[in-house]
Amino acid sequence: MALIYLYFMLAFLVALMAINRGRVGWRWFLIALFASPLIAGLLVLALPRELAQPLRPRSFVPMPATSMIRIIRPVDNRARPTPFEIFVNGTRVGRILRDGVVDIPVPSGPLAIEARTDWVGSYPLLVETAPRKRIDIELLAPGGALNAFKAFVFGNSGYLKLRQVSAA
Repeated sequence: MALIYLYFMLAFLVALMAINRGRVGWRWFLIALFASPLIAGLLVLALPRELAQPLRPRSFVPMPATSMIRIIRPVDNRARPTPFEIFVNGTRVGRILRDGVVDIPVPSGPLAIEARTDWVGSYPLLVETAPRKRIDIELLAPGGALNAFKAFVFGNSGYLKLRQVSAA
């Protein structure tokens, strides 16, 4: 019984080490429980530190919304029906459901568009908008156990994919 307590305590220490290195602690606790606290601890120490991302702007500069972006989320039976939050220049501007289309008025100029949910996200898609023009963007969730595990262990950005498509 004492060995079981020791095993859980070592897994907890791995979680604390992961938190200290900028990673999500409960994920590493689970990895340590299923693999080995020793292996998980060495892996946490071997991976680079996750740094905060202060480079993203957090709000819009007040400008007239003269352009439009359309976010398209096609039907994907592998993906959960979880709504994804849409961010433009770091500010939440809407949500999109599975098999949904959202039109968002935005200012003209360069924009960084992201999609996120509680545990996964996308890399920013940089687009240049022009006055009275619409840009279509497709939001893809690749699904699959390997992609989900990779996002779970190594960080959440990059699981969702945003790509610009030509307007119909």
